[in-house]
Amino acid sequence: MHMDPHTEPRVHHVAHAECGTQMMLAHANGYRDPPRPARQSTQGRGTALIEFSLVLPILLTIMFGIIEFGAIYYNKAIITNASREAARAGIAYTIPRKTSTEIQAIAALFCGNNLISFSSAVSPMITVTGTGVTGTSLVVQISYDYHGLLLGAVISAITGSVPLVATTTMLYE
Repeated sequence: MHMDPHTEPRVHHVAHAECGTQMMLAHANGYRDPPRPARQSTQGRGTALIEFSLVLPILLTIMFGIIEFGAIYYNKAIITNASREAARAGIAYTIPRKTSTEIQAIAALFCGNNLISFSSAVSPMITVTGTGVTGTSLVVQISYDYHGLLLGAVISAITGSVPLVATTTMLYE
């Protein structure tokens, strides 16, 4: 009664697989199941919610701070360009020369079209000094108080608005 060694394991394997004892034999031989992922409990979800609620205000403060400082920087560039454009228009040799009122109107138009203001329309204060004589100086100064969006409004309540000033000096042609 000699059994063929090639058929016996196959029959043996099928028999064990059918009756579900193959895994029991595997565990007896030192085989372990891979670890199962732990189920996330409701306590874990609650912890994540608390952590998110603690981090969210910090992230929003950083985001609005970036927006505020970007708007301040942009407005500073606008009033600088407005003073330069107005001064350039004022010193150019024309007959008759532009008056202080015309130079202020040029700067006000440039500012009005380009400034970012989150509050009511705040107009910049524009001063023009110069004699109109060739070789003398023309000074255009623009002052603008920035009242921010969200953080700027909070900071403005504590420290006041952010003053932005640009001055351009050019010689009459």
